[in-house]
Order: sequence, then C-alpha cells, then structure tokens
Amino acid sequence: AIEKYVRHRPICLAKMEVLTPRSDNGASVGLSGQDKYLGGMASPCGRYIYGVPGHAKRVVRVDVRSGEVDFIGPEYVGEFKWLRGVEIPGHTMGTNDDGSLAYPSGCCLALPCNSQDGSVLKIDPETSRVSTFLTGSIPNVEEGWLYHGGNLVSDGFVYAIPAS
Repeated sequence: AIEKYVRHRPICLAKMEVLTPRSDNGASVGLSGQDKYLGGMASPCGRYIYGVPGHAKRVVRVDVRSGEVDFIGPEYVGEFKWLRGVEIPGHTMGTNDDGSLAYPSGCCLALPCNSQDGSVLKIDPETSRVSTFLTGSIPNVEEGWLYHGGNLVSDGFVYAIPAS
C-alpha cells in the first residue's frame, strides 16, 4: 500500500516557466547558449531572480511579479567569470549611521571563478546596481578556477568552496 501511495504522490508542487528577455528595442533576445549563465539566485526581498554571468556579458534579471526579463549592469568580459550566487539578507549587511539598514533589500553575491582579479559580483536589488569588489589577496588568482559556489552561514561570513 505504501508503494502505491508513493508512486502517485507529486514530487514537487513548484512550477517552471520559461521567459524571454527583450532588448532595448523590444526584439526577443535568447538566453540559450552553453555556459552563458552559471547559476542563479533569488533576491532576499523575493522580487527578483538573477542569472549569474558565466560567458554572458551582463546579469539577467527576472521580475517574478510581472514576469519581465531584462539585463542589468555593465558588460563584463571573459568566460566562466562567476559561478553560482549567494543571497545576503538586509540585516546581515549592517546599518547606516542613523541605524537604518545599509541595504534594505539585502544584496546578492556571485562568487569568482575566472573573474578579472578574482572579483566578487554584487547586485543590489533596491537600486539594480551591479558592481564588483575584491575581498583581499586571493592566492593563485591568475590560474583561475577559484570557487564553485558557497554559502552564507550564521556567523555572517560567506564560505566559498574551492574549485581546484
């Protein structure tokens, strides 16, 4: 009886939807292509999903409320620039001098793989600003293949998993 129940029970109630981004002139822009986006992450505020640029030049953003898909931030060159991302809630980002949250909607970080100088990609959902920053001296950065993901843990640090 248990076997029969398990066989007919749905595995997951989540739905999958494929969206098509549009260029500035309204033309359809495809997302297909090997290694264009290497992971994704949801914004801590829950409004957006971001595609992490591997071979793609820009971050792709999906507005989950409207279904709109667009590209944000500057263009970045290179291949396998960042792999996977981490959502950082607003309370983890610290406060301003007046006590308000420095990043009310938190931020998203994409971890470096072959990014220039080993930089981390940062996305601010509140402003849609995309930028990069360095975390200090990373050994063997010129050899590439730095990290293959990581996680934020309760001590407020993101721990990145080495790729090699």
